[in-house]
Amino acid sequence: MTAPWHAGTELLERYTAAVVDDASAASLEAHLMACSYCREALGRTSHASSGGSLERVWEGVQDRLDPVRRGVIERLLTRSGVPEHTTRVLAATRSLRLSWFAAMAAALGFAILAAYGGTAGLLVFLIVAPLVPLAGVAAAYGPGMDPAYEIGVAAPIRSFRLMLIRATAVLVASLALAGIAALALPQLNWSAAAWLLPSLGLTMASLALSTYVGPIRAAMGITSGWILTVLATEFVSSERLAAFHRTGPRIPRYRRGRGDGPRRPPTVPGTEANVNDSSVQIQAVAKSYLRTRALDGVTLNLGGGVTGLLGPNGAGKTTLQRILATVLAPDAGSVRLLGLDPDKPRQRLSIRRRLGYMPQEPGFHRGFTAFEFVDYVAILKEMTDRRARHREVRRALDLAGLGGVAGKRIRALSGGMRRRVALAQALLGDPDLLILDEPTAGLDPEQRMRFREMLSRLGEERTVLMSTHQTEDVAALCQRVVVLHRGAILVDGSPADVTNVARGRVWLADRREEGARLSWRTAEGRHRNIGRAPAGADLVEPTIEDGYLLLVGEAAFEEAA
Repeated sequence: MTAPWHAGTELLERYTAAVVDDASAASLEAHLMACSYCREALGRTSHASSGGSLERVWEGVQDRLDPVRRGVIERLLTRSGVPEHTTRVLAATRSLRLSWFAAMAAALGFAILAAYGGTAGLLVFLIVAPLVPLAGVAAAYGPGMDPAYEIGVAAPIRSFRLMLIRATAVLVASLALAGIAALALPQLNWSAAAWLLPSLGLTMASLALSTYVGPIRAAMGITSGWILTVLATEFVSSERLAAFHRTGPRIPRYRRGRGDGPRRPPTVPGTEANVNDSSVQIQAVAKSYLRTRALDGVTLNLGGGVTGLLGPNGAGKTTLQRILATVLAPDAGSVRLLGLDPDKPRQRLSIRRRLGYMPQEPGFHRGFTAFEFVDYVAILKEMTDRRARHREVRRALDLAGLGGVAGKRIRALSGGMRRRVALAQALLGDPDLLILDEPTAGLDPEQRMRFREMLSRLGEERTVLMSTHQTEDVAALCQRVVVLHRGAILVDGSPADVTNVARGRVWLADRREEGARLSWRTAEGRHRNIGRAPAGADLVEPTIEDGYLLLVGEAAFEEAA
């Protein structure tokens, strides 16, 4: 009879320190399930005696079983020494996907075929090849290219830094692809590599210009200028390639020090504010889109607790919340968040580290799982330690009620679950200021009740601003209500203050009354009228919805209908 096998002390020490490889860990875990002697020995290891060993071991198991699935490019980058959190950012880059490489290869293939047509064909290659990296960089980041762009803008990571990380990877991959294509040219001389200099120059010019007008517009402008330059050179010179070499495109000078904010010199950040003080202070804030006045002199101070923001479509709610999330800058007025000035780059960065933002229409990388997407946003929020980051991602997903579907792809989730994924990313890092734009949209009644419970707990220790069309959510959750209409605040008070607007102005009748501003038939068959009640009317107790409808009139009535 053979003696029973027991795990050695060294193996147990390595296991509790979470430095053992996956295969050995799985084998040891299976043995521990059946061996009480080794389980007792596990508790006597130095790591176990120092406390927290169970948590470390469990985190190690979760890390090995977490639902992050890495693609081919991401695995190659990791093996080549690129940090894990950077590969996750690059995995979300559209122009690093196989479909994009196929499109670039097709464009280069066309240019190579044209090069076999003689000197004119070679000129076509020299026009097209530099534009391939430029197109890839333009598609790497920006509105319309990155589905989660608005979430990323509100994150602490600088927009230009994020674009630079992606652009560098795209540029390297594109130049490599174009370099391989150049080897297939009919003549291998200096002209075969002449595309390299304009490629670098055009890409640098596009990056510099994109800080003013955005990546897509910058790329379009540089592309147009490049083509016009080449055609003009062709027109004025009989020695086409020589003229091209002498009069290549001018590279605009890059203006340093812009960062991702307005053109101002950096300033020393202020001191951190106490979250119990007034977290949001805005004074006479105005914002216009062309001739439309979205906000008209809004003044508001918010402290701890949950504040509901009510208003019909077009009232300015989303514009106000985007300003508070540091995504937009106001045209006029002053804003202070958490005691800091978002107009100053360094203070804006401090705000974003303490901010959670859920936009009205969050975009997703639909190929990601729920875990992968929230993990990606955590990286944008400067969480680079893998184990600690994954622990925080799981906490946020559990808070949003998504722990059971963390490994499910976003494209397979329902609309309500996608809203909860957006909510989970806003909860990362336990923010002091939480901005939620329509968080209950698409949630079923049970999910809405759980959301209310969660948000009421969150509001005990931080400032929460929630816009919604659900007046019952405001009545159940909010200590304070702000009614916004046509860019101006109509009411700023408690839910009871909004309800009292309709006191004595809501009555039931058998038909619509002439003095009613709004009226509808109830389930009991009578008409509920809101407006100037006639003498002897059957007055009823108003609700917060009655006050809201009376304040903003037909605009809110159409939304409620």
